Formats: sequence, structure tokens, C-alpha cells
Amino acid sequence: MSRRKFTKKFKEAAIKRLAQGSSLAEVARACGVSANVLNRWRQELRNFGGKAFSGYGKRRIPIRPRSHNIVFRLTEEEFDRLKAATSKVGSRSVSDFVRSQVLRATGEPSLVQVDKKLEELCAAVHQITHRLAKK
Repeated sequence: MSRRKFTKKFKEAAIKRLAQGSSLAEVARACGVSANVLNRWRQELRNFGGKAFSGYGKRRIPIRPRSHNIVFRLTEEEFDRLKAATSKVGSRSVSDFVRSQVLRATGEPSLVQVDKKLEELCAAVHQITHRLAKK
């Protein structure tokens, strides 16, 4: 049995019917897909907007460069000041401190901020799944 493929227009039309008030079961039956598939399509459209349903194997989010090595030559005095600043803010390492300063200068969130947000998201997901398990 081969895997069925649906066009972007087909998926968008199905989601549009949901937005117009048709029930999930009704639209799923009319489209010949399960309610889970229809929910997945709706979630993808919500998350990616115009980039949703871009096709098999195509990325929706541009790839960010992994990393670039930057080498600084510091005097011993400069390195000592850098280490002092690192310990003053409680950073794990000189590298982490420098990275956070560079990210702050470019307007990007620091690694600590990203870690904190991830922890908050995990806690929220845990609460939701815990509530759903009780029902």
C-alpha cells in the first residue's frame, strides 16, 4: 500500500472548513483522513503559516550556521580582567561569558535565557500532560 499525498491547497481547504465551523470528524470523513492527520495539518499551519506544507524533505525554517570559531589574542592583564568579569556574573566559563556578551550585543538571547525558556516550556508541557492524564 503506497502512502497518500495531499496538495498544499487540499490541506489548506480542509483547515479552512474547520475554521468556518465544520466539525473535526465531519471534515476528516469528507477528506478521507483521520482526525489526527487533520489536527497535525492544522498545527502545522498554525506554526508555520505560509511556509506550512512545503513538501517532503523541505525545511520550513532556515538553517542557522552551527558555529564560527573566533580567536582573540589577549594580554595576561586582559585575560585576568575577563576572568574577573566572568566570575562576577557567575558564568560557567570564560567562553560562555564571552558568547553571552556577543549575543547580547547582536540582540540574540543568551544561552542562559534560552535554557530558562526551555525549562519553562518543559514545566508547562508536564503540567498539561499531567492534567490530561487525570481526565
